[in-house]
Amino acid sequence: MPHQAGRQQPVALREYLRKTVINYRQQSQTQPEGKDPIYQKDDLPYTRPVFA
Repeated sequence: MPHQAGRQQPVALREYLRKTVINYRQQSQTQPEGKDPIYQKDDLPYTRPVFA
């Protein structure tokens, strides 16, 4: 039942996503556009979070 895996810690996942968005928005205010080192890594499938 792989579909049950996502239901284990919904609250923790929401907290993680919320903190990630907050950190990204704070960094985007201090970093030039396209110069954020966190989202320039080659192992990421995208250059910016899809939920921002």
